[in-house]
Amino acid sequence: MKLEDLKKRKNNLKMTVAELAMRAELPVGTVSKIMTGETKNPSYLTVEILDRTLAMEESNARVESFRKAIGEYIDAHPDEEFVYSVFEDYYRKKHHLNNKAIPYATPDDDEYWISGDLALAEDEGSAKPKKEGYVTFEEFCRTSDESRLYELMNGMMIVNEQPSVLHQKIVHNLGYLIEKYIRENNGPCMAFDCGVGVRFFDDEDTYLVPDIVVVCDQDFIKEKYILGPPDWVIEVTSPSTASIDRKDKLAKYMLSGVREYWIVDPDSRRVTVHIFNDDIPGIYSFEDEIPVRIYDGKLKICLNDCL
Repeated sequence: MKLEDLKKRKNNLKMTVAELAMRAELPVGTVSKIMTGETKNPSYLTVEILDRTLAMEESNARVESFRKAIGEYIDAHPDEEFVYSVFEDYYRKKHHLNNKAIPYATPDDDEYWISGDLALAEDEGSAKPKKEGYVTFEEFCRTSDESRLYELMNGMMIVNEQPSVLHQKIVHNLGYLIEKYIRENNGPCMAFDCGVGVRFFDDEDTYLVPDIVVVCDQDFIKEKYILGPPDWVIEVTSPSTASIDRKDKLAKYMLSGVREYWIVDPDSRRVTVHIFNDDIPGIYSFEDEIPVRIYDGKLKICLNDCL
């Protein structure tokens, strides 16, 4: 495995050195020196770990791109019955994919193909063009006063509606159950349901305000916001935020290392649970006892108890 290939694959995934190091469970300094070329001959074991980590991320990215394509296809053909096998055949032909399963399928001439929004990134260190309407974090702080109604993702402002009474009731009661469990078990984590902001390493122009955040690394808790991936994020979605919660925020949270992400939908009375590095989400009803994976299922929550 050539070191240039590792760097190319990292760039294709738009991963920062810190993100790659975190997923590979390696020191940031070690990975940084390999990516910059300062370390000329890293150990075989380190290269193997990076290779396997990138392979997993590439697989996840292909799956996410495939899911996104399904959504776009359904939106573009509202009057047609969706047949998975027909769509998969169309998708493979469009991208000239081999016959491997979707997470591993690539064009025959490109081993590291990803697709969609995660296609080839700019070279590391190059200036990225700003989109029209791009807002930096500093500008965001000056214009929004960090209000709960405003968020920032990749330099784009998100303006949220005032949450409904039901929304706030679910957030309050769900937060209470989580905090109660943590206190009763003397856990190291902290739960926030009061609109605390979250920023991510090497992602200067993103500031999200999840409905509930659980953080187990106390070093991530700063004076004004959380800096680093929370262990558990919960969003109570609404028709106006559903697309962002299910697509944009999902991608951001998973790629940033959030271990568990719940999307609570009061309208459909469904909870979608995404687990870091799990390809298939869990889907539960409000009547189900939902196991919390970061606590190995020892905490189970029924959303009916939060209404």
